Amino acid sequence: MVIGNPESFHVGAHFFKAANEIGLKAVIKDIKGAFSESLLIQSALWKYGGHKPKNLGSFGNEVVAHCKEGCYSTVLATGIAPLDRNCLRHLRSAGIQSINYLTDDPWNRAHHAPWFLNALSLYDNVFTTKSSIIQDLTNAGCRKIHFCPFGYDREVHNYPPHKDSAVEGLDILFVGGMDSDRKKIMEPLIGNNFCLALYGRYWDQSDRFAKSSCGHGDLFTLAKRGKEAKITLCLVRRANRDGHVMRSFEAAAAGGCMLVEDTEEHREIFGLDGDCVVFFNSNEQMVQRARWLLDHPEERLRLRHAVYRRIVTEGKNTYTDRLKTILEKIGLSH
Repeated sequence: MVIGNPESFHVGAHFFKAANEIGLKAVIKDIKGAFSESLLIQSALWKYGGHKPKNLGSFGNEVVAHCKEGCYSTVLATGIAPLDRNCLRHLRSAGIQSINYLTDDPWNRAHHAPWFLNALSLYDNVFTTKSSIIQDLTNAGCRKIHFCPFGYDREVHNYPPHKDSAVEGLDILFVGGMDSDRKKIMEPLIGNNFCLALYGRYWDQSDRFAKSSCGHGDLFTLAKRGKEAKITLCLVRRANRDGHVMRSFEAAAAGGCMLVEDTEEHREIFGLDGDCVVFFNSNEQMVQRARWLLDHPEERLRLRHAVYRRIVTEGKNTYTDRLKTILEKIGLSH
C-alpha cells in the first residue's frame, strides 16, 4: 500500500505505477482523506495545530484495516504522510512493514509537524532523499536509515534529445514555486534581460515575474518545454536542506541542457563540471555561464546528449529502479 497523492506528478503516484510495473499487488491510499473538507478548518489546524490533519487518527485506522483486509505486507508512505504513532504500532503488531520515503526536511519550519516527528522513529525503515538530514534522523531514533534519491518516470519525462531545437526567444526554463531564495536568484536573470519561462506557484503574484509566469504545466508540457528551452535551470531549496530535487532527474530525462546549482549531491549525480551539466555557485556565475551557454549552441547540444546518456541510457534512475532498491534493502523480493 502506497500512502501518497495519486496525482500524476507526485512521488506517491510514481511509486504506485512502479509497483504495478514490476507485478506487485498494489493500491494507493490518497492522503487527502486525512484532511478536512473545510478549507477554513484545515487551514486553522495547519497554522495553529502543528500542521496536523483533522482526520489523522481515523485515516490511520483505515490504513490498518485496509492492509489487513487486503493482505498487504508493506506500507510505503511518501513524505510527511498522515500516519501517527498509533497507526504505526498497529501495523507493526500485525506484521506489516512500514517504510517512509522522506522527500522533505521535517525540521524545516515550513514542514515542521510535532506529531510526525513523534511517529518517525516507529517506521521500520526510512529512505531519505537528503543526505544532510541523516544525522538528525539518527538522533530522532530512526533505526534503519537509507539515502535514496529522487528519480524520473520513463513514460512521462523520457524525451531523448535529437538536436538543439530551442524555441526562438526562450532562453531559460525553471520549474518550481516562488519563494524568497528563488526570487533572489531570478532577479539577476530578469535584470540581464534573459527570456524566462517560470512554471509553478506564486510567480504570477509578483509584478516583477508575472510576464514570465506560465502557471502550472502538466508533466508532458514540462518535459516538452525542457527539450525546447535553450537552458533548463535546476535549483535546490536551501531551507529544505536539499542536495538535489525531483527536477534534477526529470529535466535530465527530458533532454534539457542543464545549468545546475552546485551541491555535493549534484556532483555525485552528474559528475564534474562540464561533464554533462554546467554548475554555478553564485548569482554572478549563474548569469555568466548562462550567457556562455546561449553563445555556444554546439555545447548545449553536447550537454543535452551527455546528461541524457548518464541519467537515462547508462543510469538506473527511474522510480521503478528506486522501488527495486527499496525492496532489496528491506529484504523483499520482486
